[in-house]
Amino acid sequence: MKERRNEIMIHTDMLRAQIRAADDERQQISSELHERISKIDKLRKRYEILMVAMAPPEGEEEKSQAYYVIKVGRGSIVYPTRSKISLEFKFCDVANGKFANFHIS
Repeated sequence: MKERRNEIMIHTDMLRAQIRAADDERQQISSELHERISKIDKLRKRYEILMVAMAPPEGEEEKSQAYYVIKVGRGSIVYPTRSKISLEFKFCDVANGKFANFHIS
């Protein structure tokens, strides 16, 4: 009878240790989840601020970068001096998709 009680005690201690380990792992995963959620919220807020800052004035429609590149290429945009035009052209090879980024200022 004593041996059986000892076996039961050993088994319950082992189960308690497993519960403790699972609880520690759950707490660690929970803290990582909250950390990632806060990073997502921070990035979302930063994106919203940028979208408000970059939005066109009220009453004007938003024009793409390609629109301005075509306008410059046609020469339909007249600038006071050509030296004030700054045209940035960046190529990004994203998984062989080759995207171009234009910036006119």
